[in-house]
Amino acid sequence: MIFSRTSINHGDFFMKNIFAMLGVACAFALSVNAGVKEDTQERMKNRKEAVTALLATTNVGENNAGYIEKLKDVSEEEAKTLTDENADRKIVYALIAKETGSSEANVGKQRAKQIAERAPEGTMVQDADGTWRKK
Repeated sequence: MIFSRTSINHGDFFMKNIFAMLGVACAFALSVNAGVKEDTQERMKNRKEAVTALLATTNVGENNAGYIEKLKDVSEEEAKTLTDENADRKIVYALIAKETGSSEANVGKQRAKQIAERAPEGTMVQDADGTWRKK
């Protein structure tokens, strides 16, 4: 195939525009991720008191994957708190995994260890082997 000077210039122009658009897309993705992380953390902060109260009931506990798990019956409101908190934790774990090159499951397991260490006395926590205990 024979290329004229004009077709090569168009190709260069096209490639430069592609790289520019990729740069803009990457910057946008980073800002979106930062916004998602901030929004998620804000929701978690606003829910912290309800989560703490829920964990104090021992109807739920902190499992070894970094999520709150239902151990006994809970009210609809408590179930919503649990579901919302776990959904936001999943978002945070996914973002951290992406930033660190780890997996979401690995991040959750590491976070579960931290949560168990910092949990107040009386909180139900799940050990690595799956055993539930009252801290």
